[in-house]
Amino acid sequence: MNRGLPTGTRTVHLPEIETCQVVEQGGSCLIRHAYTLPPAETSVSVSGEAALNSCGNGCLEVVFDVAGTDPEPSCPTCGFPSPRTFDFAITDPGRVERIGVSLTAGDADFGAICGADCTLTAREQSWEVTFPGYHDADSSQMLGDTITRQALSDRNLTTALRTGGQFHVTNAARVQTDAGQWSVAEGSVQIRVRINLTPLPLTDQGWDAAPACIHLAETMKPGGFCTGTATCSGAPPLDAAGCYSALGVRICPSDFAANPVPWLNPFCRELAIESECSGFNSGPMSCWTDPQGETHCPYNPGDIADDCATLAGDPRCQFQESVCVEGARDSHGLCYVTESRYDCGTDTDIPAIARQTEMACAGPVRCLGDDCLDLTYEQSDDFAEAAAALQAAEFVLLDSNCTAPGQCEVFAGEAAECKQAVGGVVDCCETPQGISQVDYIQLMFMVTKVDAAIMASESGSTLRGSWEVLRDPLVDSWDAVTDAFTTAANNLMGKTAASASEGAARLSLDAAKQAIMRQTVQWVANVFGDAAANALFVTSGGGPAVVGGSVQAGQLQLGGLLGTTLSWIMTAYMIYSVLMILIRIIWKCEQDEFELGAKRELRSCHYVGSYCKTDFLGLCIEKRKSYCCFNSPLARIINQQARAQTGHGWGSAKSPDCSGLSLQELESLDWERIDLSEWLAILAESGQYPTAANLDIETLTGTGSELSTGTRADAAERSVLRADGLDGGDIVHDAASTLREQINADLP
Repeated sequence: MNRGLPTGTRTVHLPEIETCQVVEQGGSCLIRHAYTLPPAETSVSVSGEAALNSCGNGCLEVVFDVAGTDPEPSCPTCGFPSPRTFDFAITDPGRVERIGVSLTAGDADFGAICGADCTLTAREQSWEVTFPGYHDADSSQMLGDTITRQALSDRNLTTALRTGGQFHVTNAARVQTDAGQWSVAEGSVQIRVRINLTPLPLTDQGWDAAPACIHLAETMKPGGFCTGTATCSGAPPLDAAGCYSALGVRICPSDFAANPVPWLNPFCRELAIESECSGFNSGPMSCWTDPQGETHCPYNPGDIADDCATLAGDPRCQFQESVCVEGARDSHGLCYVTESRYDCGTDTDIPAIARQTEMACAGPVRCLGDDCLDLTYEQSDDFAEAAAALQAAEFVLLDSNCTAPGQCEVFAGEAAECKQAVGGVVDCCETPQGISQVDYIQLMFMVTKVDAAIMASESGSTLRGSWEVLRDPLVDSWDAVTDAFTTAANNLMGKTAASASEGAARLSLDAAKQAIMRQTVQWVANVFGDAAANALFVTSGGGPAVVGGSVQAGQLQLGGLLGTTLSWIMTAYMIYSVLMILIRIIWKCEQDEFELGAKRELRSCHYVGSYCKTDFLGLCIEKRKSYCCFNSPLARIINQQARAQTGHGWGSAKSPDCSGLSLQELESLDWERIDLSEWLAILAESGQYPTAANLDIETLTGTGSELSTGTRADAAERSVLRADGLDGGDIVHDAASTLREQINADLP
């Protein structure tokens, strides 16, 4: 079996989310609509006593309507009036879809020819209607007789009348009075021939409207943030319903193709849009006090429509998405403040160390019967990924809050926000200069390693390892060899001289812990200042660990703050940032916003989104950018990737959800899908990346270790020195004898 650790590099992206905003300001533009209306219908013509009317799109109606005539003098031998006639013709019968005929008629009225002393002595009537596909007739000669006229109601006569037809109509009567006078008159007749044709097409060539102009038109909807006008030109005359009508043609707005501005008149061949949106984002911002005690109450003119040019023109920045700022929509859902997000991060090459295993066999046979050699390994072959996973497991202990057994929250964050003027120059979301991620990562690793070592040394009941106990002349060899050869206390102290007793070991351990603690306190004070050191360490009496740069006498201990170990470290670094950086710059915003900017520089914050911060409906003078900030970049990275598996969202910009992971959620994660490459890149930038050069035994366990307070033997040297003088054969013999005596004593 040949094993090796070949090295190389791989590229990892370090994201850095930047945002810009576009604010609706109004303006002017033109929207054009090209279309051709169908011409008036000409395929149907009429002659005689009929009229041609329009009854809808593709619908014509031939109307014959006689109201009846007044009585006129006649003679005994005179006849009835000649039949009335009309006809229509269809020149394009292929377009005919249906022809329906309706007919009504009434008696002639002779009431006007007789007074009170007049009597009718004779009455003659004649009724006849003839046209293609239909005939109806009746008559009478006696005074009291009646005639029958068949009414029609939209009778389908498409086949008979497809090309048109001639109509003959007689509806007349003659009467004689007791004075021997004859009169003649006609009764009422109405015939309607409804012709449904395939409509002539409306040709809609479409709209010439830029998306920005359509958006501008949308801002003027009733109830929106903007006011303005849409001047229409080129529209034909329209009726009260807003439709265009001609003979056999009726076009309404719904007949056009999709309208990008459906609330405006589609008959307009040109729409001149004038929109005015000023006012909704201008006005006084909320007041605040900066760290220097100065109060700021700025007025936002809101006159910057778009500040995205810088990001859009930066080749390092890749556009991610555009979203509407929460609370910046009108009653129609139109967004007035849009935020665009860009990733302006960098690509960095990190060392790659991978385990390579090769099987060197003397022959080609790898199986004997059903017994085959399986070279599949479940462990990770990527050394750095494995090291990062181990760090993640260690950070679980350093960044968890437990309220009861099994009720723990791991990698919890806290909400933070900063203010920006909408369309203005006030920006309290800028990140401050001077924040060093390298210093922060170094502080985190230094303190956590010391804390973990001290906690481990205090967690066991035994301080002395078996290598010390076996040196006692009266020791039980069996009990000694079944205990650990070294203890956590041995490892923290790095000792090679045996302690004679548990009491002596306790004194040595306490001295070693204080030496390591003092060394760590002095380093933190030198790099980050007294305040940061005192945030992490205190004296046993609760006093400051450092005064004037000098570590105080007495016993020191880690702690003094509420929360997890990693939250102490973040708090300490924020104290350093405020005292050492904030005092050197003119920071016109609030201290909380400075600390948020510092945490963002440390890559410990996740951006949730923005929302309008306003007390008045319809205004968006200032917005707040909302973040979830964690105690370490690793906590943020794991949260971002774990939530994709658990379905746990980030809440809204106004109410972010920065909660951590429960133990149940942590246990359910598929860690194969958790990509820690970004964390490895951060470690590489900070000089903490695990490589073959910095993972030698001397660096890890010897003088190069954080636990070294001077000269410290490495683990291999300590093992040799601790075993020096011990006779393995005698120890085994004594242990076997002790075990044999115990077994014999238990036998019946």
